[in-house]
Amino acid sequence: MCACHKDEDNSLNFFEPKDNPSENDWSKEEYKSVIIHELIHGIQFTLFGSTPEWLNEGIAKYLDETYTKDIKWLLDNYINNNPVPNQEEIENEFGMHEYDSYNYAYLMVSYLIDTLGKDNFVNLLRDKEQIDIIKKDLLNRSINYYNAKYNEEKNIKK
Repeated sequence: MCACHKDEDNSLNFFEPKDNPSENDWSKEEYKSVIIHELIHGIQFTLFGSTPEWLNEGIAKYLDETYTKDIKWLLDNYINNNPVPNQEEIENEFGMHEYDSYNYAYLMVSYLIDTLGKDNFVNLLRDKEQIDIIKKDLLNRSINYYNAKYNEEKNIKK
């Protein structure tokens, strides 16, 4: 890892990439993406305080623009082809499994922004009790929402 948001002393740690990285090293562009991602965490924490890790990471992935492909691609090429983890696992054991937790976090945050709107989503971040309420079965609701949305679009095109 080249950066982490919260160290024991609440500092951000960044490591300078090599000028001529080997194929196993990260490029300067990859470092740049991670630094932007970590800075989003710092800004988010300053504005809203502590929020669940899946929400922190989902927001950072939504804003850091590292997902160059759309949600439909993510569904077709990853989410719909793998077992869906349970909600509690995403909430309590983020990043501790074979699957990419960031994909699911990004999907859930995208769903919340799509269905709530940006203003209501920002208001949600200020209300820890509402976060606890809205997270119930959020992963499955997100997957079902986007699958239905893209199936509907597919049917309209026919």
